[in-house]
Amino acid sequence: MIPRRGRRADFTLPAPGCGISRLRLDAALWRAAAAAGVECRAAAAIPPERAVATVPAGAHILACGRTEAGDWMGIKARFAGLEPSSAVELYAMPAGYCGVAAVEGGLTNVCCLVRRRRTGPLAEARGLAEWLGAHAASEPLRRRLQGGRQASPTVFTVCALGRRPAMRAGALAAGDAAGLLDPFTGDGIARALLSGELAAQAVAQGRPQAYQQDLARNAGRGFRTAALLRAALLA
Repeated sequence: MIPRRGRRADFTLPAPGCGISRLRLDAALWRAAAAAGVECRAAAAIPPERAVATVPAGAHILACGRTEAGDWMGIKARFAGLEPSSAVELYAMPAGYCGVAAVEGGLTNVCCLVRRRRTGPLAEARGLAEWLGAHAASEPLRRRLQGGRQASPTVFTVCALGRRPAMRAGALAAGDAAGLLDPFTGDGIARALLSGELAAQAVAQGRPQAYQQDLARNAGRGFRTAALLRAALLA
């Protein structure tokens, strides 16, 4: 963690990790699902009423990602030409934080989570390094991005942090549809994959009503811990 001023804190991860973009990860998951026998349909539009009518009750898994707007804005882009680092860097900024981490292809992912009311006009963030220089109030972050070149468009998303109902109209919510864990925990994707596994097990075992308890028992503590750490971070 690198504050805007004062001393920084370094933590060693319990095991080695691999930096990979969501584009590459999503493609790998798609191929793995197809190899496991899943019928994959790219860009297929299925009306909700047809999907519900053709799937038995309790066998429908809702894995459509975030479905609710919230108080937070995610802003990210990839950069080329930045000094490579094996660390996952977190920079404190007003009402949020910014993560910097290497991904494949020699690129660096720069992703911020900020309270929506503090973002200002989003058009200004299309040049992400310049926007951060004006809004992050972080000299360490400004220096970190010096000499880099933005290699992808800036992407924006509105999100709500915390848990969401695990059951919706008889469907089992998995992934971000069941809740968004704070990105600074580094555990969001792992939890999303876990919820998908638990939902699939519940359906396969014919016990969809147990999914909500299974999910709370295996992932609920992470949300409670993240809420406490978020409050400390913003303070």
